[in-house]
Amino acid sequence: MIDIKSSAEERLTFAMDLKSASEKDVEVKFRLMHENVEYGFTGTIKGGEIVVNLPALDTVIPSLKDKDVLTARLEAVANGDMYLKAWSDTIQIERPIQLKAAVKESATIEDEKPALQVSSVKKTVIRESKTKQREPIVVDEGDLLEKINNLTNSLG
Repeated sequence: MIDIKSSAEERLTFAMDLKSASEKDVEVKFRLMHENVEYGFTGTIKGGEIVVNLPALDTVIPSLKDKDVLTARLEAVANGDMYLKAWSDTIQIERPIQLKAAVKESATIEDEKPALQVSSVKKTVIRESKTKQREPIVVDEGDLLEKINNLTNSLG
């Protein structure tokens, strides 16, 4: 069994022992069978080797899943009329996990102003006088106006 990554192009190289014909007189096909459909790819012969360049199988057979097993065979036709089954085996598909994303929506985000909530206020008012130094007056939110009026009247 051969493992092939379905998302990448693959080059399969086979050693060849050819007798009684020349390399130029032999045509080679690599065949894959998946779900009762046969896919064929042309191979080349050069220097005693058969080379088959497979495209990324995901582009040819989109229904492939990780760990799918396909039947594979290498066939040759010599001198135009002699069929030869040179090799057969199975191929297991390695299909890495993939994620594709597309923009569904694009929108402008409005500036969100943080909400500010005050539960209570304590304020210390310090007033300096050249003649007499006074103690700080602690004022809470409810009495602020009354304290300011009293202070103004006492200074005035």
